[in-house]
Amino acid sequence: MAREPPLFLKHWIDIDPERLARYETMYQWSAAAEAFYAPAEIRAGQVVVDFGCGPGYTAIEIARRVGATGHVHALDINAEFIKRAQARAEAAGFADRITAQLLTDERLPFLAAAVDCITARNTIIYVRDPVSTFKEFRRSAESCTELRAARGSPTSPFEYRPSPIQRGVCSA
Repeated sequence: MAREPPLFLKHWIDIDPERLARYETMYQWSAAAEAFYAPAEIRAGQVVVDFGCGPGYTAIEIARRVGATGHVHALDINAEFIKRAQARAEAAGFADRITAQLLTDERLPFLAAAVDCITARNTIIYVRDPVSTFKEFRRSAESCTELRAARGSPTSPFEYRPSPIQRGVCSA
């Protein structure tokens, strides 16, 4: 028997149509998103994970940056977000560079060191086990040397710099 997800996860798994409509506006690419993602230096040829992709706007922008030789894995726990991200990728002509995948547990669907960069904006606070999530990030992107996380509104995010202990978790 499947266990009931915690309330903080259920909030993102079961989204009513009114909230989905708001998210369509909230998650569009913006100057604030640009400011957050710019330090990741996403470039042509990279394989990038958009962890907590929402309706896919960020995945589209990342796909532009990785170009035809790169790839974006758009991951989310909400099935409707995954459908929208895939439809958005097809409409933008990026179906060949964006794979939208529904996450059903904490394990990322990648081999070790299979990705170059993992982005996660306003999502880490919603994972069941942040330490395990960061270890999965580290396993999937072994060459990644920096952890950057942000929490805040889409128009006014603030950057979070991890403590030495939290950085240690990522290097574990």
